Amino acid sequence: MEKFRKNLRVASLAIIAIIILVVISMIVNPIRRTNSGVRRHLLLSTPIGTNIEEVIRVSEENAKLTIRYVRENAGVVLLKPNLSPTNFLPNSIRDTIVVGEKSICIYLGTFNFITRISVEAFFAFDESDELIEIFIRRYYDFP
Repeated sequence: MEKFRKNLRVASLAIIAIIILVVISMIVNPIRRTNSGVRRHLLLSTPIGTNIEEVIRVSEENAKLTIRYVRENAGVVLLKPNLSPTNFLPNSIRDTIVVGEKSICIYLGTFNFITRISVEAFFAFDESDELIEIFIRRYYDFP
């Protein structure tokens, strides 16, 4: 009976240690947070209203970020929210919504949690080159 209690204590401590490590990794690596958490983190350095040139400068100064593209003539294209989640490719222009007049796509990084997860941010700007919204997208690479 005493051996069982000792094993139970060791297992409990191991579970607590794993939980603490997961929480620490979420604090240290912001892309492990929820999409809204990642968005909030990005808004700390590039708040709504930030000029497009400032967003580019902040991104280039951070070695962990990679600018995938800057579109001077197209906003962020999103699928309409009422579409099926299995409809990955829009059938027509009516299936999409465009937010903003210009956009930047920034690769934020990749991490492993059961599978490999890559995270990107899409910054939408108005006609005055001011940031109006940030969208987060995750890609899951299942083996």
